[in-house]
Amino acid sequence: MKGILRKIAASALLLLVSFFAFAADDPSASGKELTVQINQLIDKKYPNFKAYVTVEKQDGTPLAALGTDAFKVTIDGGRTRVGKVGVAVFKNTNEGVNYNIVFPMNLQRATMSIQATAIINFVDLLTEKDKISIYTMGDTVAPVCEDVAKDAFQVDTISTYEGNAEKAPRIYDSLQALVNRVAKKEGDRKVIIVVSDERDNNSMTPARQFMTGIEQANIPIYTIGIRAPSTSTQVRMEDISYATNGKYYYTPMIRDLSSTLAKVIDVVSESYILDFRAKIGPIGFLKGGDGNLHDLVLEVDVRDGHGSNAKKFTAIKKAIPIYLWIAIGVLIVLILIVIIMVSLLSKKRNRETMGITDRRCPDCGNRMKDSWDECPFCKYLPEYLGGQPGASGKSGGGAGGGFDAKGMGDKAKGMGDKAKGMGDKAKGGIGKAKGAAGKAKGGIGKIFGIFGKFKK
Repeated sequence: MKGILRKIAASALLLLVSFFAFAADDPSASGKELTVQINQLIDKKYPNFKAYVTVEKQDGTPLAALGTDAFKVTIDGGRTRVGKVGVAVFKNTNEGVNYNIVFPMNLQRATMSIQATAIINFVDLLTEKDKISIYTMGDTVAPVCEDVAKDAFQVDTISTYEGNAEKAPRIYDSLQALVNRVAKKEGDRKVIIVVSDERDNNSMTPARQFMTGIEQANIPIYTIGIRAPSTSTQVRMEDISYATNGKYYYTPMIRDLSSTLAKVIDVVSESYILDFRAKIGPIGFLKGGDGNLHDLVLEVDVRDGHGSNAKKFTAIKKAIPIYLWIAIGVLIVLILIVIIMVSLLSKKRNRETMGITDRRCPDCGNRMKDSWDECPFCKYLPEYLGGQPGASGKSGGGAGGGFDAKGMGDKAKGMGDKAKGMGDKAKGGIGKAKGAAGKAKGGIGKIFGIFGKFKK
């Protein structure tokens, strides 16, 4: 009984160890969920795409060192095939970021001072390729400085700025104006950072219209809530970031604003650039898309976990004017003409190399070399094959100068008869040989018979 219990316990322990080993090796079994976000999807060169993607672990830290195999792109549920996905880490490229920071202009003086210090520290973290723009929110946005490089940024621009305590921000109106403004700027990588106490002062733009507009703008908005009052005018910054594939940071203490802004730079610099192409064929490449919205899904599946994100894009239709189609047709015709001419010239050159020009025999019409004094076709071919009259018999310059075609035929016939006679003789020889072989066989039999008699 004890032996049976020991076997049962050992089996249970083995199954338990196997389960934990499988769970450790299988990301899906571990239940780790990655946060995957397509910050921006550049489709203006359809069917070529560029996507800026952030991948974060559960603790919010960027997941680095991902390769091509980690990403899978699907368009319209797989109905449109996708080529190989190119992957690059943003900070390792030559691209810069157009950062746009906006904050309310009605902050208290002490808060404004801390905020100015945080922005100055933020600028110190930028690269030479980046640009910074700073705006304030009131009835709309107003620029403090715009599209300034790191080395051209003037600290006094923000450190001496004084707000207006009476100008409570209209968040929806201000952000809608800012999104429209940033969308017109050059470059692909654009980021908006909103610092706000999340209180709106009666914006004229309806919330639903605002959310739809910022979602279609294709610009990620990172929001930082410096406090979260519970009022009817509160704007949910989380919703703004979620709609634009940005990120929300709650910072209850204003002194932590500097470290929060640094986190935004970390996320953006550790993001990935994906380059891929929809396979729509050469005709589709010329025509472009259908002008409609399509679904794109990005999946990331690695040992650290898995996650996905979806985004819509417009398959831009290329308007090829009629004159371009005509030009393409004319070009094709010209290419065909050139090919034909080159072929004819090559053929003529080959003939000239062999000494054959445009000279022709006046009698039979065949081409002749310039070095020929007489046409060989007329001289040697029988009349019934296009030769001159009388060429079927003897021809040529004088007696014995040609050849007798009929005589040659008779000779060939005689040789055939001789060959036939020799074949008959060979056949008779083979018969005689067979007879001799039979006689030899009989003689051998007689010899063996005589030996048999002596043996007895």
